[in-house]
Amino acid sequence: MKRIILRLRIFGLSFVIVTISIALLAYCWYSSAPPARYIITAVIITDLILSTFLLIMSCRQYLMLRRARLILENQLLHIPAAKASDDVKGIDIYLSCFGMLLGDKVIPFDAGKEKLRSMYIDENSTTITYGGEKNKKTVEFSKYMLTDNELKDFTKKLKFETGVTISHVK
Repeated sequence: MKRIILRLRIFGLSFVIVTISIALLAYCWYSSAPPARYIITAVIITDLILSTFLLIMSCRQYLMLRRARLILENQLLHIPAAKASDDVKGIDIYLSCFGMLLGDKVIPFDAGKEKLRSMYIDENSTTITYGGEKNKKTVEFSKYMLTDNELKDFTKKLKFETGVTISHVK
């Protein structure tokens, strides 16, 4: 989540800097000679396009941050330093009825293409499958087991919130 906040700050600060440069260029445009106005106008248009892009990226990062906070506030399961199938380093995984947070990657469930498909727990690993019909993805964490009471509680909550039943083998 720290990376999401960092990207939001970078895009926001960049947007402010580009907006200030547009204001300064507009001021220079009024005090310049006509031939120079064409160059300044081209730079202002380029800055406007860049500021629009930065504003859109800032809004996307803000929405991603809101989703990540929603997942953290409503977490059903937290798996510390888990290893995802597409990552080499260990990351924390938070699972809630709203989605999954894999480090700084937010995967919202039942929104768009992503949907929680299945969850399988055995003695050595836990596997979560999510995604659309054609594009299913899997996250597997090894050697993370819940106690019997935690497993029953988690299974009940997950079934109630998402409709997914956990398959588990002892």
